[in-house]
Amino acid sequence: MADNKKAGQRVDSIFEKFGEFVTNTIKRFAAFLFFLFGLGAVFGAFFASNPLVLFIPFAIAILAYYSRDFAIIILVLFFLAFFLIPI
Repeated sequence: MADNKKAGQRVDSIFEKFGEFVTNTIKRFAAFLFFLFGLGAVFGAFFASNPLVLFIPFAIAILAYYSRDFAIIILVLFFLAFFLIPI
């Protein structure tokens, strides 16, 4: 019985570490993605009429880097928009 408890704790520990790795990776990926959008917005500034549009992707990248929940939500919304909105 004690061996089963130790094995269960070990498995829980492994899943916990894996969960932390995945959520940290998602956070970094979402921040990097919106940072790239920000760089694209800077290049698009030559064609944009409103310069405040430039700061939106950078703000999203900063929020995504510091907030895991925000990063997951914004990444899911981005992928839904990418796959569901026809071009």
